[in-house]
Amino acid sequence: MKLIILLGLFLSMNSFAQNDAKIDALTKRIEQLEKQQEDLLLGQEGRSNQANSFLKDNLTFGGFFESAFTAIDGPDTRFQAMHTGSTMGLNLSAEFSEKLRFVTQTWTLLSYPIQNPHNDARATSPTPKERKYGSPFFGSIVTAGYLETPLSTSTVLQVGVGYVPFGYAAQQRELVLFIRRGGPQLLRINTIFQPLWSGVHLAGNFRETNAGYNLYTMNSIDENANMSGVGGRAWVNSAEDKIKFGVSSQVMKYGGHTSEILGSDLRMENEKFILTSEYAVHMTGEGKDPWSVYVEPALKIKDGEFLLFFFGDYLRNPLNKTGVTLDPITVMEIGAGVNWLPTSNTRFRLQTAREDYLGSKSTILGSNRDFYYVDISAAVAF
Repeated sequence: MKLIILLGLFLSMNSFAQNDAKIDALTKRIEQLEKQQEDLLLGQEGRSNQANSFLKDNLTFGGFFESAFTAIDGPDTRFQAMHTGSTMGLNLSAEFSEKLRFVTQTWTLLSYPIQNPHNDARATSPTPKERKYGSPFFGSIVTAGYLETPLSTSTVLQVGVGYVPFGYAAQQRELVLFIRRGGPQLLRINTIFQPLWSGVHLAGNFRETNAGYNLYTMNSIDENANMSGVGGRAWVNSAEDKIKFGVSSQVMKYGGHTSEILGSDLRMENEKFILTSEYAVHMTGEGKDPWSVYVEPALKIKDGEFLLFFFGDYLRNPLNKTGVTLDPITVMEIGAGVNWLPTSNTRFRLQTAREDYLGSKSTILGSNRDFYYVDISAAVAF
């Protein structure tokens, strides 16, 4: 009888011990979820741009915002001054594992685009016959979205869409990164190169060197082409990345035949000075080859808090159109400006420039196409 009583007491104590262990585990789990919820709501994570959900702990947000005010005037361009646009960019990165992540960027913008930007007096309705700011435009666009996985310690594969590694300026993912608002002329036209890769992008570097390569597919800039093209880039940096040099190429169907785009870029930077220069040409095979080259030096003042910059930017575009009318142009843009960077993620700009139209098309029906502008902008990354 005593044996039975002792056995019963042992089983009861063992059951209580098991229940206590389960209660302790449940309590710890509840405390963990409460702490995670508190961190999520109050933003008390170690990294300010880290957001956590109950499903995944490595979802990263970031982005940028830029707003600008511009004034233009010219011999045959009436004076205009107004807010010309604001752009919000949102970046999202989700790491599913050590070997797979998703990256995307979306732009949302309000802009007042210039109608008849080259002041072509031959323009027909609804395009005005002179350069002027138009009605507001609201839009949103996905500029990047791809899955990324490493193939080796020196090679990464991306599948989706993203910025082409063509030259220097085209790879700047955020507007706040540009010293000159809007970047060079070769970014503002659609006849030299395709600015987005689509399909597959392979990026790598040669081991134990400061050199690398990019290979990718992309759609043609010819809207009538129904075949993807291919592009590539080879680059090399100095030991401390003070000098960066690259050559780029794209091959695509254009105008019913195969055409090639070539480019080269150079960037030099030290504690006092920055120099950026690029060249790009689209060899159409028709004797009408758009090309552009620019030089943009900048001086760092007060340890880089201020940047004093200058630029010379040449564009020849025989494929330019005003509406549906072919309007070949040659433009030389010369200007200067200053950046103020009060923090590492904030940039205020003031810049001014003159745009000279050269050659036989510098005037159209007696209308001078030259103009001047002053631009003030503020940009922030977060």
